[in-house]
Amino acid sequence: MKQTTENSQRIDPQQQRRSRFTLLGVLLVFVAPILLAVYLQSDLTDYSPAVTTNSGLLLDPPIPVNAWEPRQNALGRPLWTLLVYSPEACVDACIEHFSWLQQLQLALGRHADQLTLELIGVAPDAEQAAQLAELGVTEVHLLDATEPLTLAAELAVDEQQQQPWQTLLLDPNGYFVLRYDHNADITGMRKDIDRLIRQSNKAQGLN
Repeated sequence: MKQTTENSQRIDPQQQRRSRFTLLGVLLVFVAPILLAVYLQSDLTDYSPAVTTNSGLLLDPPIPVNAWEPRQNALGRPLWTLLVYSPEACVDACIEHFSWLQQLQLALGRHADQLTLELIGVAPDAEQAAQLAELGVTEVHLLDATEPLTLAAELAVDEQQQQPWQTLLLDPNGYFVLRYDHNADITGMRKDIDRLIRQSNKAQGLN
């Protein structure tokens, strides 16, 4: 009787293997999609969806800046520019917007040095200038200036909309290509810019 009880308590090796395979299959069902998504978003693949959408408004045709010299960063890589066009003094909410843009820039990781932040607006006072510099704004262009960059930006913004500011993306070759409303989603902006920088680098044989 004791031997019969011991035999009944033994686990069939084949049944044990089947149980392991079943558990492994269940894990793969849940884990595989996550691993695939991480892989596709990494630098290990050149995958990109066949159809992409932009969070901003695509300027078609893009607005060129006259007499523009292509921009590069210190490493010789294409330099993109994110400009905030503000008809009024850049204070409070506008300053906060630049703080979000700085976070966007940092979120680009190793491509962060391929994006610069600039302002087109009225001349800031000393306190505003210090705040902007702290937030990584490298240059301020005056609205009443006749420089080609400002003139092109005036064509790129939507003057029909009464907005405190609009954000424009300028490509390295001097074309305004995207426009964002003042309440645009920062995460969507980052995805747009990250994708464009990667595509630009790939076209030039850069990583």
